[in-house]
Amino acid sequence: EPVYVEELFDDYAERFDKELVDDLQYKGPQVCRCLLDRLLTGGILGSSARHFTSRTARAIDLGCGTGLSGLAFQELASYLVGVDISGKMLEFARK
Repeated sequence: EPVYVEELFDDYAERFDKELVDDLQYKGPQVCRCLLDRLLTGGILGSSARHFTSRTARAIDLGCGTGLSGLAFQELASYLVGVDISGKMLEFARK
């Protein structure tokens, strides 16, 4: 049920970052950003790389939670929007 998931993450929102980052040492966004940086500097993306280096890219973070991935990628995008089922998670992402 979507309502169950929404309520689950609403209840978890306040402690989400601490438990994920501090307790579990979650580094998913940083690892993904590092990989993208390697792709950009290694020429693998070709002419598409200019979209990232010129801040013309638009990004959407689906299931953004508290915005951990958005923080890692925000400097690459001219526009970043986060979408999440949990209103409480979105409150933390806006901060």
